[in-house]
Amino acid sequence: AGLWGNHENKRYNSLEDGDIDEALGAAKVIGDDYLQKQARGYAVPESFNHGTSAQRFKWLKKGLDRGVFSEGNTFDFNYNDL
Repeated sequence: AGLWGNHENKRYNSLEDGDIDEALGAAKVIGDDYLQKQARGYAVPESFNHGTSAQRFKWLKKGLDRGVFSEGNTFDFNYNDL
């Protein structure tokens, strides 16, 4: 999503600061950890399928800021750096 936003905005200049803020805010509240805490009161990391809120926020922001596909390898990243 971040890569798309970066390239779309370069081409059409259609994103406003509020759009980016909303997207980043959404990334924070759709992580598996956040959703599980809301539903159960606790999170079970072993059951995560789509990443934590911090991971989703990080990758969206990186894609929006940099727009470089080769920097988006989520399988080769030290998540302790978050």
